[in-house]
Amino acid sequence: MTICIAAISNNNKIIAITDKMITLGGGVATRYEISENNKAIKLTNKSIALFAGNVLSANEILEIAKTKISATNTKIEDIANLMKDSYFEYWTKQLDNQLFKRYSLTLATFMQNQKTLNDDLVKQINEILANTNLGVEILVAGVDTAPHLFFIGNPGTILSLDGIGYALIGSGSQHAQLSLIENEYSGGISEQNGLYALLEAKKRAEYDPGVGQLCDIVIIDSGFNKLPLAKVDKITKEFNKSTKALKKTKEKNAVKVHKLI
Repeated sequence: MTICIAAISNNNKIIAITDKMITLGGGVATRYEISENNKAIKLTNKSIALFAGNVLSANEILEIAKTKISATNTKIEDIANLMKDSYFEYWTKQLDNQLFKRYSLTLATFMQNQKTLNDDLVKQINEILANTNLGVEILVAGVDTAPHLFFIGNPGTILSLDGIGYALIGSGSQHAQLSLIENEYSGGISEQNGLYALLEAKKRAEYDPGVGQLCDIVIIDSGFNKLPLAKVDKITKEFNKSTKALKKTKEKNAVKVHKLI
Protein backbone atom coordinates (compact mmCIF):
# COMPACT_ATOMS: atom_id res chain seq x y z
CA MET A 1 0.00 0.00 0.00
CA THR A 2 2.11 2.85 -1.25
CA ILE A 3 3.33 4.82 -4.25
CA CYS A 4 6.89 4.90 -5.53
CA ILE A 5 7.76 6.63 -8.80
CA ALA A 6 11.12 6.88 -10.55
CA ALA A 7 11.49 8.77 -13.82
CA ILE A 8 14.05 9.96 -16.33
CA SER A 9 14.42 13.64 -17.22
CA ASN A 10 16.70 15.34 -19.71
CA ASN A 11 20.42 15.93 -19.05
CA ASN A 12 20.79 12.37 -17.70
CA LYS A 13 18.83 12.76 -14.48
CA ILE A 14 16.64 10.50 -12.36
CA ILE A 15 13.79 11.94 -10.29
CA ALA A 16 12.17 9.75 -7.65
CA ILE A 17 9.27 10.37 -5.29
CA THR A 18 7.63 8.14 -2.67
CA ASP A 19 5.00 8.48 0.01
CA LYS A 20 5.75 7.65 3.66
CA MET A 21 2.71 5.58 4.61
CA ILE A 22 3.05 2.43 6.69
CA THR A 23 0.30 -0.18 6.35
CA LEU A 24 0.01 -3.03 8.83
CA GLY A 25 -2.16 -6.03 7.96
CA GLY A 26 -4.06 -8.34 10.25
CA GLY A 27 -7.68 -8.42 11.31
CA VAL A 28 -7.95 -4.65 11.02
CA ALA A 29 -5.65 -2.83 8.58
CA THR A 30 -3.75 0.00 10.25
CA ARG A 31 -2.27 2.88 8.28
CA TYR A 32 -0.18 5.78 9.50
CA GLU A 33 2.46 8.19 8.24
CA ILE A 34 5.81 8.94 9.83
CA SER A 35 8.54 11.17 8.44
CA GLU A 36 11.18 8.53 9.30
CA ASN A 37 9.66 5.92 6.99
CA ASN A 38 12.11 5.61 4.12
CA LYS A 39 11.05 3.80 0.95
CA ALA A 40 13.86 5.32 -1.15
CA ILE A 41 17.09 3.51 -0.29
CA LYS A 42 20.48 4.72 -1.53
CA LEU A 43 22.43 1.84 -3.09
CA THR A 44 25.44 3.72 -4.48
CA ASN A 45 26.22 7.37 -5.11
CA LYS A 46 24.27 7.16 -8.37
CA SER A 47 21.60 4.55 -7.75
CA ILE A 48 18.49 4.04 -5.65
CA ALA A 49 16.06 1.27 -4.77
CA LEU A 50 12.36 1.92 -4.15
CA PHE A 51 10.29 -0.72 -2.33
CA ALA A 52 6.57 -1.47 -2.22
CA GLY A 53 4.66 -4.28 -0.54
CA ASN A 54 5.63 -6.54 2.36
CA VAL A 55 7.96 -4.43 4.52
CA LEU A 56 9.57 -7.34 6.35
CA SER A 57 10.41 -9.22 3.15
CA ALA A 58 11.62 -6.02 1.48
CA ASN A 59 14.02 -5.37 4.37
CA GLU A 60 15.35 -8.92 4.18
CA ILE A 61 15.97 -8.59 0.44
CA LEU A 62 17.73 -5.28 1.00
CA GLU A 63 20.01 -6.80 3.63
CA ILE A 64 21.04 -9.54 1.18
CA ALA A 65 21.57 -6.94 -1.57
CA LYS A 66 23.84 -4.88 0.69
CA THR A 67 26.26 -7.82 0.82
CA LYS A 68 26.39 -7.94 -2.99
CA ILE A 69 26.33 -4.26 -4.04
CA SER A 70 29.29 -1.97 -3.40
CA ALA A 71 30.59 1.41 -4.56
CA THR A 72 32.58 -0.41 -7.25
CA ASN A 73 29.31 -1.34 -8.97
CA THR A 74 28.85 1.60 -11.31
CA LYS A 75 26.74 0.04 -14.09
CA ILE A 76 23.06 0.34 -13.16
CA GLU A 77 22.11 -2.84 -15.02
CA ASP A 78 24.65 -4.77 -12.91
CA ILE A 79 23.24 -3.27 -9.70
CA ALA A 80 19.69 -4.16 -10.77
CA ASN A 81 20.74 -7.74 -11.54
CA LEU A 82 22.35 -8.05 -8.09
CA MET A 83 19.07 -6.85 -6.56
CA LYS A 84 17.21 -9.40 -8.69
CA ASP A 85 19.57 -12.14 -7.45
CA SER A 86 18.96 -11.02 -3.85
CA TYR A 87 15.20 -11.23 -4.42
CA PHE A 88 15.46 -14.74 -5.82
CA GLU A 89 17.77 -15.82 -3.00
CA TYR A 90 15.26 -14.72 -0.37
CA TRP A 91 12.34 -16.23 -2.34
CA THR A 92 14.22 -19.53 -2.49
CA LYS A 93 14.88 -19.40 1.26
CA GLN A 94 11.17 -18.92 2.00
CA LEU A 95 10.25 -21.66 -0.44
CA ASP A 96 12.78 -24.07 1.06
CA ASN A 97 11.24 -23.48 4.48
CA GLN A 98 7.84 -24.54 3.16
CA LEU A 99 9.12 -27.55 1.23
CA PHE A 100 11.30 -28.83 4.06
CA LYS A 101 8.48 -28.63 6.60
CA ARG A 102 6.07 -30.49 4.32
CA TYR A 103 8.24 -32.87 2.33
CA SER A 104 11.80 -32.69 3.77
CA LEU A 105 12.94 -31.32 0.41
CA THR A 106 14.62 -28.17 -0.83
CA LEU A 107 14.07 -26.51 -4.19
CA ALA A 108 17.46 -27.76 -5.37
CA THR A 109 16.77 -31.38 -4.45
CA PHE A 110 13.30 -31.16 -5.99
CA MET A 111 14.67 -29.86 -9.28
CA GLN A 112 17.37 -32.56 -9.34
CA ASN A 113 14.99 -35.43 -8.58
CA GLN A 114 11.73 -34.24 -10.14
CA LYS A 115 11.65 -36.99 -12.77
CA THR A 116 11.86 -39.74 -10.15
CA LEU A 117 9.25 -38.31 -7.76
CA ASN A 118 5.59 -39.30 -7.52
CA ASP A 119 3.42 -37.38 -10.03
CA ASP A 120 1.01 -36.14 -7.35
CA LEU A 121 3.92 -34.91 -5.24
CA VAL A 122 5.41 -33.07 -8.21
CA LYS A 123 2.03 -31.47 -8.89
CA GLN A 124 1.67 -30.34 -5.27
CA ILE A 125 5.17 -28.85 -5.17
CA ASN A 126 4.70 -27.06 -8.50
CA GLU A 127 1.54 -25.48 -7.06
CA ILE A 128 3.58 -24.25 -4.09
CA LEU A 129 6.19 -22.85 -6.48
CA ALA A 130 3.51 -21.00 -8.44
CA ASN A 131 1.84 -19.59 -5.32
CA THR A 132 4.91 -18.52 -3.33
CA ASN A 133 4.77 -14.75 -3.69
CA LEU A 134 6.78 -12.42 -1.44
CA GLY A 135 4.43 -9.53 -2.17
CA VAL A 136 7.36 -7.19 -2.85
CA GLU A 137 7.99 -4.91 -5.84
CA ILE A 138 11.28 -3.09 -6.32
CA LEU A 139 12.47 -0.31 -8.61
CA VAL A 140 16.17 0.22 -9.18
CA ALA A 141 17.03 3.52 -10.83
CA GLY A 142 20.26 5.35 -11.43
CA VAL A 143 22.70 7.00 -13.79
CA ASP A 144 25.89 5.67 -15.40
CA THR A 145 26.53 6.84 -18.97
CA ALA A 146 22.75 7.36 -19.15
CA PRO A 147 19.77 7.13 -16.76
CA HIS A 148 18.18 3.69 -16.28
CA LEU A 149 15.04 2.20 -14.72
CA PHE A 150 14.49 -1.44 -13.77
CA PHE A 151 11.48 -3.22 -12.26
CA ILE A 152 12.10 -6.33 -10.13
CA GLY A 153 9.24 -8.60 -9.10
CA ASN A 154 8.43 -12.07 -7.80
CA PRO A 155 10.26 -14.46 -7.80
CA GLY A 156 13.25 -12.45 -9.02
CA THR A 157 12.30 -11.26 -12.50
CA ILE A 158 13.70 -8.09 -14.03
CA LEU A 159 12.42 -5.67 -16.67
CA SER A 160 14.04 -2.56 -18.15
CA LEU A 161 11.71 0.45 -18.40
CA ASP A 162 14.15 2.93 -19.95
CA GLY A 163 12.05 3.18 -23.09
CA ILE A 164 8.93 4.29 -21.20
CA GLY A 165 10.80 6.93 -19.21
CA TYR A 166 9.12 6.25 -15.88
CA ALA A 167 8.29 3.37 -13.55
CA LEU A 168 5.74 2.97 -10.75
CA ILE A 169 5.05 0.46 -8.00
CA GLY A 170 2.54 0.30 -5.17
CA SER A 171 -1.22 0.41 -4.72
CA GLY A 172 -1.45 3.96 -6.07
CA SER A 173 0.29 3.09 -9.35
CA GLN A 174 -2.80 3.05 -11.56
CA HIS A 175 -3.90 6.52 -10.46
CA ALA A 176 -0.36 7.89 -10.82
CA GLN A 177 0.17 6.33 -14.24
CA LEU A 178 -2.96 7.97 -15.63
CA SER A 179 -1.61 11.33 -14.48
CA LEU A 180 1.75 10.73 -16.18
CA ILE A 181 0.01 9.63 -19.38
CA GLU A 182 -2.13 12.78 -19.35
CA ASN A 183 1.06 14.83 -18.97
CA GLU A 184 2.60 12.95 -21.92
CA TYR A 185 5.62 12.15 -19.76
CA SER A 186 8.77 11.07 -21.58
CA GLY A 187 12.46 10.82 -20.77
CA GLY A 188 13.14 14.04 -22.66
CA ILE A 189 11.19 16.20 -20.20
CA SER A 190 13.02 18.96 -18.32
CA GLU A 191 13.86 18.44 -14.66
CA GLN A 192 11.46 21.18 -13.54
CA ASN A 193 8.55 19.88 -15.60
CA GLY A 194 9.41 16.31 -14.66
CA LEU A 195 9.34 17.11 -10.94
CA TYR A 196 6.01 18.88 -11.29
CA ALA A 197 4.56 15.95 -13.26
CA LEU A 198 5.70 13.52 -10.56
CA LEU A 199 4.15 15.70 -7.85
CA GLU A 200 0.88 15.65 -9.81
CA ALA A 201 1.12 11.86 -10.20
CA LYS A 202 1.81 11.39 -6.51
CA LYS A 203 -1.13 13.65 -5.63
CA ARG A 204 -3.39 11.61 -7.93
CA ALA A 205 -2.13 8.41 -6.26
CA GLU A 206 -3.51 9.71 -2.95
CA TYR A 207 -6.96 8.68 -4.16
CA ASP A 208 -5.82 5.24 -3.04
CA PRO A 209 -6.42 4.95 0.73
CA GLY A 210 -3.02 3.31 1.20
CA VAL A 211 -1.08 6.32 -0.10
CA GLY A 212 -0.06 9.07 2.31
CA GLN A 213 0.38 12.81 1.84
CA LEU A 214 3.97 13.04 3.10
CA CYS A 215 6.72 12.32 0.61
CA ASP A 216 10.42 11.95 -0.09
CA ILE A 217 12.08 13.38 -3.21
CA VAL A 218 15.42 12.20 -4.61
CA ILE A 219 17.30 13.57 -7.62
CA ILE A 220 20.28 11.71 -9.11
CA ASP A 221 22.61 13.28 -11.65
CA SER A 222 26.29 13.77 -10.79
CA GLY A 223 25.45 12.41 -7.33
CA PHE A 224 22.69 11.32 -4.97
CA ASN A 225 20.57 14.19 -3.65
CA LYS A 226 17.79 13.34 -1.22
CA LEU A 227 16.03 16.60 -0.46
CA PRO A 228 15.77 17.58 3.22
CA LEU A 229 12.27 17.30 4.69
CA ALA A 230 12.12 21.10 5.19
CA LYS A 231 12.74 21.64 1.48
CA VAL A 232 10.22 18.94 0.51
CA ASP A 233 7.67 20.68 2.72
CA LYS A 234 8.24 23.99 0.90
CA ILE A 235 7.97 22.26 -2.49
CA THR A 236 4.71 20.50 -1.63
CA LYS A 237 3.19 23.68 -0.17
CA GLU A 238 4.05 25.62 -3.34
CA PHE A 239 2.67 22.77 -5.46
CA ASN A 240 -0.59 22.73 -3.48
CA LYS A 241 -0.94 26.51 -4.00
CA SER A 242 -0.55 26.05 -7.74
CA THR A 243 -3.17 23.29 -7.87
CA LYS A 244 -5.65 25.52 -6.04
CA ALA A 245 -4.96 28.30 -8.55
CA LEU A 246 -5.52 25.89 -11.44
CA LYS A 247 -8.79 24.75 -9.88
CA LYS A 248 -10.03 28.35 -9.70
CA THR A 249 -9.04 28.90 -13.35
CA LYS A 250 -10.94 25.75 -14.32
CA GLU A 251 -14.03 26.95 -12.45
CA LYS A 252 -13.90 30.31 -14.26
CA ASN A 253 -13.56 28.59 -17.62
CA ALA A 254 -16.49 26.33 -16.75
CA VAL A 255 -18.64 29.42 -16.19
CA LYS A 256 -17.57 30.86 -19.58
CA VAL A 257 -18.37 27.59 -21.35
CA HIS A 258 -21.76 27.30 -19.62
CA LYS A 259 -22.74 30.81 -20.74
CA LEU A 260 -22.50 29.60 -24.32
CA ILE A 261 -25.38 27.19 -23.84
